[in-house]
Amino acid sequence: MTTSTATVREVSEPRQTSYAIQLVLQRPGLAAEHLQHAASQFATSLTAQRADVSYWVADRDSRPVAGAVAIDAPGRTSMLFVTSCEALPAADRSVVAEMLRHLSAVKDAAGVRLVQGLIEPSDRRDQQAYDAAGFHRLATLVYMERGVGPMREAPTDESGLSWLNYSSQTHALFCHTISQTYQGSVDCPGLEGVRTIDEVVLGHKATGTFDPGGWLLLLRDGRPQGCLLMAGVIGRSACEVVYMGLVPEARGRRLGRVVLHRALAEARRARRDQLVLAVDENNLPARRLYDAFGFRRTMKRQAWVRVLHPANST
Repeated sequence: MTTSTATVREVSEPRQTSYAIQLVLQRPGLAAEHLQHAASQFATSLTAQRADVSYWVADRDSRPVAGAVAIDAPGRTSMLFVTSCEALPAADRSVVAEMLRHLSAVKDAAGVRLVQGLIEPSDRRDQQAYDAAGFHRLATLVYMERGVGPMREAPTDESGLSWLNYSSQTHALFCHTISQTYQGSVDCPGLEGVRTIDEVVLGHKATGTFDPGGWLLLLRDGRPQGCLLMAGVIGRSACEVVYMGLVPEARGRRLGRVVLHRALAEARRARRDQLVLAVDENNLPARRLYDAFGFRRTMKRQAWVRVLHPANST
């Protein structure tokens, strides 16, 4: 059995970066032509995002074993896509944890606060690799979508409510309101305090195509009740609900329905065909709301994170 450690190296030449992506996407039984097509689509999506991307290959005994793609985002986060243990022979599976540890050290030195990865919930070996590399499971995310046609039922009565758009003048109020919505939330509570609110907002802005017209505060008598942050999905005729939340005193008053009705209206305004979102599986109130609005579940992923420089420690 191979016991030597891996050598992790960054690559930048186009042929090497393409190969690193193929190593990331390889799966048992996946035909070579399908793998190349998937790698090409992945590379195209990265180009469209204009993201800060680095590509990595892990060698063991002078042979490439695994690959990784690291996408750095505003807000001091980095998303890691790494070869699945399921795609490797038993002797090479430890390389995945080695690569995750190496990339975490690189991002730590660069001042990144949070590194994260998404894996299939059924991939037990990948869970073990992330755990061995110092990550912890944050949440199981349920991805959902629906068409943007109107609801059959009439929207909730909005009398006394108003909306405020995002701008440089309202930035501080948005930051304060978003912070308030995190209090007592069951949506990925493990992230609270890891980043500053300005870093959180920068991260939200970097999701998809930012349009300030799709960022709104819900007000009652001039007091913020919640927020809706939307973005265009790159490469699809879809809008994403990047984040929506209510302040604690506004919960239980059916205002979530008001916010979601507005999200559908905004998607129609943007001439998109679909509305998509992701929700923490443990957030039962939100899941019931989305089910009531006719969202269908498309996939699940486990989010694993490693906190490097938490804001709440400084």
